Formats: sequence, C-alpha cells, structure tokens
Amino acid sequence: MYVYDQAKFASYGAEWAKAANSSVKYLASHPVSRPDITFMPYWDGNVLSNYSQHLACFSGGNFILGGQVLGYKPFVDFGLKLVDGCRNTYSSTKSGMFF
Repeated sequence: MYVYDQAKFASYGAEWAKAANSSVKYLASHPVSRPDITFMPYWDGNVLSNYSQHLACFSGGNFILGGQVLGYKPFVDFGLKLVDGCRNTYSSTKSGMFF
C-alpha cells in the first residue's frame, strides 16, 4: 500500500523496512558449498530450515521494489543477490531451465 499512497500509508514503508532489515540480518543464508549464493531459508515461526521453495524466488523482487521505492540501495543489492541465487539454482539443474 505504501507504493500506491506514501502519504496515507507512511508507516507501512517504515514497518516494511524494519522487517526487511531483520530478514537480512537474521534469515539470509549461504550454502556451505556455495557461499557466493544467497537464499532466504524457510521459517515456520519456530524452526529455521535451510531450504527454499520455488515461490521464495519472488522475495528478491520484493527487496528490489522496496529498495527502489524507499531509495535504499542495500535492499536493491540484497534483492539482486536473492534473484541470482534462484537463477543459479535453476540453471544448475539438468534442464538448465530458467524463466
């Protein structure tokens, strides 16, 4: 909603940034065999599991959009790392498929 009406939903931008910073600090992970790749692991509210699901690839776009809207390049850069991690995963499969 902040993207659509920054005046009316001003607090949403700040709250999103707080959640995004927490995610970067506490949830970002890198496979031991590929420390150059960044992922967001699965969190069920109690347990952090070092795997990611297909739809988690959209989280990179969330960081990119949020970083652009808020004018905060570190979020954009982090989002690009997440997207690259998904791209790496898909391109390393036998089919080499990436959309």
